[in-house]
Amino acid sequence: MNDNIKIGIGFILPASAIIGFFTSIFAGYFLLGVFIATMGILSWFIYSAVMQANMPNVTGNIIIFFGFLLSSGVFLSFGMRRNMFGGYEFNPEGSVGAAILLFLIVLVGVLFKNNSSDLRLHANSPPTDIKIKSEQIKPEELEDKESREINPFYLDQDEETDYEDYEFYEDGEDGEDGEEGEEED
Repeated sequence: MNDNIKIGIGFILPASAIIGFFTSIFAGYFLLGVFIATMGILSWFIYSAVMQANMPNVTGNIIIFFGFLLSSGVFLSFGMRRNMFGGYEFNPEGSVGAAILLFLIVLVGVLFKNNSSDLRLHANSPPTDIKIKSEQIKPEELEDKESREINPFYLDQDEETDYEDYEFYEDGEDGEDGEEGEEED
């Protein structure tokens, strides 16, 4: 199966979890919403592992979004409660728990975003195991072409060379040893 089809089918799982989460939150079942969101993202990861599908580039963003969903569900369940007059009271322990959960999940989402951007950099680099087919060139032509392209001072063997234009160095002068010769005034 094509990898794009696997990824597309895999997106059905988080989408259905988002719909189930908002349905349960509007119905007033906050813990059910947390359970649905958790099972939605978990089932998406399991599906990707079983189908051996590559995670899409938006995986980090989806994890961060589910972090907001989960932390809001935990906050609505444990961070606030209704009093007997119909108002709401905030519970500091539940609020702190929701904030810690949000921090941890956003941290994981940011790490996934950085991982996917690193993978995209490697995916755009050319593979090293591709062999390029070239047209047949005679070895004589290849030597001439390469030597002329590499060495701009290439001399054909047929040409006569006038060595009077070249400077020759003795040992110890600016030669192959890499030592500088004596300066001339």
